Amino acid sequence: MENKDKEDRNAYRAEQVGGEGMIVKQSVRQKDIATWALCKLNVSMPYILDFEAHDNVYLFDCDCDRNNIQRISPNSELMVKIREIEKARNVKIYAVTHDYMPYVGEMYSFLCIS
Repeated sequence: MENKDKEDRNAYRAEQVGGEGMIVKQSVRQKDIATWALCKLNVSMPYILDFEAHDNVYLFDCDCDRNNIQRISPNSELMVKIREIEKARNVKIYAVTHDYMPYVGEMYSFLCIS
């Protein structure tokens, strides 16, 4: 199953990029670059396609024992914060990571394209 996902991701990349990872399209949108970045980060195809088709952003919880991935609910406090940041800074947030760091505590990282 993992090889199939990798093949799908590589086929998708071939459609979206050319040469040394350069975007081929004339007018490049933030969402196109964000989709390309998700491919480069080796995110599974279902998450990439859901982001591209429905603009869904996923939370990647970096727990030491397992990687917990969940779609951020449109009505959640986190999604409200994402939309605020996007509007205020004119960026496209395509993923959020969550981790716990000693001495710092909980930390959220918003991956975005400006």
